[in-house]
Amino acid sequence: FSESVVGFTSGDVQLQNGGLFSLTPSSGAVYSLSVVPIGQGDVRVDIDASEAQDLAGNNNTAASQFERTYDSVVPVITLLGSTPVSIEYGSTYTDAGATATDTNDGSLTSSIVTVNPVNTSILGTYTVTYNVSDAATNSATQVTRTVNVVQRAITVTAATDSRVYNGLATSG
Repeated sequence: FSESVVGFTSGDVQLQNGGLFSLTPSSGAVYSLSVVPIGQGDVRVDIDASEAQDLAGNNNTAASQFERTYDSVVPVITLLGSTPVSIEYGSTYTDAGATATDTNDGSLTSSIVTVNPVNTSILGTYTVTYNVSDAATNSATQVTRTVNVVQRAITVTAATDSRVYNGLATSG
């Protein structure tokens, strides 16, 4: 309010998707309001005209609607491709990636932070991690892919020789 008022109570506050936790006057013109969201989505607070009067008996005007979106649902990361993956030493590793979605923000795939330490010049097991947060700073459960850099397969090609015994041809 722009000046001290009388007659303003918690019953004068209209809420959508929220419950009034507390209404505390700080002075005759300033009130602190705490609202607990009931569910996901928009939480609105309205104070209609004529809910309080100044000391001269004039009614208040309607307050500007106050609205915030309540979002406590974490995004979901979906791994593309398989895990674990085995790749030969010295080969080129291209990660299959992941997608991310959120109930309020939609696709967050372009916001995924991928840490890919795979080095195909060093044998071993590596963990690729994927993380993302939505606009409400809810962090998804981290998703990982295990990548094993393994020895190159050795291909042995044996040549056969032909021999002739007593007029019969054989391979040996």
